[in-house]
Amino acid sequence: MKSLNNISVKEFGATNFLLDANDDIKERFKEIYPDKWREFFIFSVFRLLYNTPIKNLQAYYRLYRLLADNSLLKKFSPGDVLVHLSRVYRLKIQDRWIAAEIPKKTMDTMEKLSIPIT
Repeated sequence: MKSLNNISVKEFGATNFLLDANDDIKERFKEIYPDKWREFFIFSVFRLLYNTPIKNLQAYYRLYRLLADNSLLKKFSPGDVLVHLSRVYRLKIQDRWIAAEIPKKTMDTMEKLSIPIT
C-alpha cells in the first residue's frame, strides 16, 4: 500500500481508462495465453502508448498550467502556444544555435508566459 501513495489521481485515472478501454483485448489474451496474458497485455499497452500522442499529454498539461497561472487561458490555448513556438526559426552556425527569426506576436506571447526563447 505504501507504493500507492506516490500515484497521482491523473496516473490512476489514465491507467484505469486504458485497462477499461482494452478490456476485450485483455480477455482475448486470457483465452489464448492463460499463463502469459499479463506480459502480452502490458506489452500491447506500451506499444499503444509509444505509437500515439498520449505521451505528449504531460507537455500539454504543463502548458495549460502555465497559461492558467498567468491568467491567459481566455486568450491562448496550449495549442496556440505550440503554434507560436513552431514559428521560431533557429540556425546552427559552426557549433552554436542562434535564433534566426522570431515573429513579434510569438515574442510577445512568450514574454507574457515568461518563456525564454533567445
